[in-house]
Amino acid sequence: MTDELLLQVKGLRGGYGAETVLQGVDLNIAPGEIVAVIGRNGVGKSTLMRTLTGLLRPSAGTIQLAGRDVTAEPADRRARAGIGYIPQGRDVFPDLTVRENLLVGEMAGRGRVKPDYEQVYRFFPILKERARQRAGTLSGGQQQQLAIGRAMIGAPV
Repeated sequence: MTDELLLQVKGLRGGYGAETVLQGVDLNIAPGEIVAVIGRNGVGKSTLMRTLTGLLRPSAGTIQLAGRDVTAEPADRRARAGIGYIPQGRDVFPDLTVRENLLVGEMAGRGRVKPDYEQVYRFFPILKERARQRAGTLSGGQQQQLAIGRAMIGAPV
């Protein structure tokens, strides 16, 4: 069954210091499947995403991407393998231009896919118009579009 799954999480535990937030999470996602993680504030949604992307290390459990164990891999290797992340708070690089922010996203897909800037610009035409503008001067909504576009450029699986 692992061969058919894009993401398989078993017994994932983790949190911050001595505080365990994730307590035995199991999750299976097939290719093309859309999954939503919902819940009230403080139940571990962001902790789960940060752990899946490698920003937090789990204390137990496994994370497999397309049958490959990525549990111990750092965030940059997971990004290059195809795990994308769009943080809630936008988190663009404010001193870089829109184009430079997209180039950062391109690094995640390097070697796997050819970046498709036109696809990003079809979804978010303002990014093409503002390609030379510093990201920190964009409106909040435009920064969110840029954060999404940056993830799209890396072509997450």
